[in-house]
Amino acid sequence: MITKLILTASMIWLIPLMYYMNVNETKFKKNIVIGVTLPYEAREDTDVQLCLARFKKEERITCLLLFLLAFTVFLVQDFTAYFTIWLIWIDLVCIVPQIPYVLCNGRLKKIKQEKGWHSGLPRVAKVNISHLTEEKNLSPWLFVPAIVISIIPLFFDESLFAPTIVMTVMTAASWAGYRYLYRYKSEMVDENTDLTNALTLMRRKNWGKLWLITAYSCALYSVAMWISMMQFSIGMILFVVVTVVLCVMAMKTELNVRKQQEQLTKDSGHTWYVDDDDKWIGGILYYNPDDSRLLINARIGTNSSFNLAHPAGKVIVGLTVLILAALPFTGIFLEQMGKQEIVLSVTDNTVTAEAGMSDYAIAIDDIKEVSILDELPEGFHRKVGTGMENLSKGTFGSDEYHKMKVILDPTVGPYLLIETSEGEYYLFGTHDGEGVEQIYLEIQNQ
Repeated sequence: MITKLILTASMIWLIPLMYYMNVNETKFKKNIVIGVTLPYEAREDTDVQLCLARFKKEERITCLLLFLLAFTVFLVQDFTAYFTIWLIWIDLVCIVPQIPYVLCNGRLKKIKQEKGWHSGLPRVAKVNISHLTEEKNLSPWLFVPAIVISIIPLFFDESLFAPTIVMTVMTAASWAGYRYLYRYKSEMVDENTDLTNALTLMRRKNWGKLWLITAYSCALYSVAMWISMMQFSIGMILFVVVTVVLCVMAMKTELNVRKQQEQLTKDSGHTWYVDDDDKWIGGILYYNPDDSRLLINARIGTNSSFNLAHPAGKVIVGLTVLILAALPFTGIFLEQMGKQEIVLSVTDNTVTAEAGMSDYAIAIDDIKEVSILDELPEGFHRKVGTGMENLSKGTFGSDEYHKMKVILDPTVGPYLLIETSEGEYYLFGTHDGEGVEQIYLEIQNQ
């Protein structure tokens, strides 16, 4: 039940967020509404307003049904079935709310065609932007402290090598990401070069802010993992706090950009204006064979999009689709993984515990003390490794034992606790409880 509550609490907020973000697109920004570029007169057009009202209603009903559907998982007792349903729900959350958006996009394009609305802008337009102000780039030194912070755990706990390196690479990549995406073209809306200047500088400033926030969040995630190895609850609290702050700051920045785009372009669209609707499929996917770039600016907000006409864009989007399609099968995979055979043995004066690709070997001469536990130690929790319903392996901790190397089934006792002469602890068990006491006796007799 606790696992279900945690998963539900960690994901359910996506529904109101997605609803708010999609409905926010009904406000004209840069002459665009629901991914369709329209002239100024369309803002008060009855057909357009009715179309937007219909979209809001469809989006509201869709998100409400998804919200209610999330709580049906509490009726499922089997873990595999529950986890599979939950992953299917995540797929639905990623896809279903976009259906009303795409349908509204199509209806608005039809209205646009029927009313003969077009920008009058030629396929290739020349606008003088030579006087645009260049914003000073963020100094890479602003990212250096984050990189230093992220790598600190590596010097204190070698078991965190892999996750620490990952976080450090992600932190360093924040600067590279900022500089790469900073190269995007100016945010041209119409012939007003002052407007182009303002929109471009505003976007770049907030884009840099997002990457800087990401860098320090990754650094703090690395620290949170390290702290959780010593004080699990404090580490988890820090992890949650960083996540909340990251989400709030990212959303605040995104909404601030959208609001400024709305205000700066509130009078645009009277004459000619930039209209590239033909390059956006459903107002969501960018496809332009004449554009050699892989990544391009999303037209609204601070986001970016892949160019589906680019070979790498096809691969990335294809992999994303495959991952979403594979999500529901993850529960079945985890169930099979949890059934991995656990083998405990004593050979060549060495105690060995194996499960899948994980194994520990302890020389009997190095064993200081061995004992049998009927139950798991109080406060047993995972630090690094696998923590499943029927399989725990990796580095774990408890109230009494700060750090233990573990391979066991947490639902079946007894368990073999080994302390080495170097002060290391190992806790082993099997899926059926058989063999643990026999291994204990063999160690005692040697």
